[in-house]
Amino acid sequence: MGHYPEFFIPPNGQPSDPASTLTGMLVLANTPTSEQRKELTRIAQEGLLTALLASINLDDQLIAEIALASFRHPLGFDKIVLASRYPEAQVRLHLWRHANVTNVEHIHDHRYAFSSVVLVGSMQAKIYAPHDSGPSFSEFIETSEPGSGTWKMSPNGTTTIACTKSIYLVSGQAYSMTPESLHQVIPPSEFSATLLLENRHLRKSTRVLAPLGEMPNRMPQHVAMNEFEVRRALCELINAIK
Repeated sequence: MGHYPEFFIPPNGQPSDPASTLTGMLVLANTPTSEQRKELTRIAQEGLLTALLASINLDDQLIAEIALASFRHPLGFDKIVLASRYPEAQVRLHLWRHANVTNVEHIHDHRYAFSSVVLVGSMQAKIYAPHDSGPSFSEFIETSEPGSGTWKMSPNGTTTIACTKSIYLVSGQAYSMTPESLHQVIPPSEFSATLLLENRHLRKSTRVLAPLGEMPNRMPQHVAMNEFEVRRALCELINAIK
């Protein structure tokens, strides 16, 4: 465990200070993605996360800070930001808690690399790459001001791609994505949750691909979560993991 500070969750230990533990988790963003996956998997498999989440729920100030940064994403999942040091790193939960999620995200990449582990349920994604004989898509450059909750889509011609891989992960399995990886997450049909470590932002925009001639769906603004909703979501996750 030489990469991590002493206040990081120790093997077979319990977090004594949830705020310091979350700060320590941000340090993982400075390690290779293979190390990130290994550590995220350890946290998930050894049941350390439930103790951390329970500690967070007892800390009124921390819950208030988390609620300010968390929201219900237009694509149907709760994005709970546990710790953030923008633009260097962020640790967050993605929770698909609501039935009948119908909004399927467009193919896209990210401003940053990330690693993620499935905590409960499952996660399915398709990976794409440029391909001369693949189908054509309209390409857009997406930009957003930090904290604005809105997106701007600028047309950027067309591109041809093909699906090169489909991945299906269950509880305890982890994966990583580079900023350039074009992908599309398929909404799970069951209660599912992932713990995600966002790495340093490397650019200010992302690519979004839509069927040829179509504009990406104009999603509404983020729906903010209050402290009660954050606590309830964390309790639901704790019960689902146990």
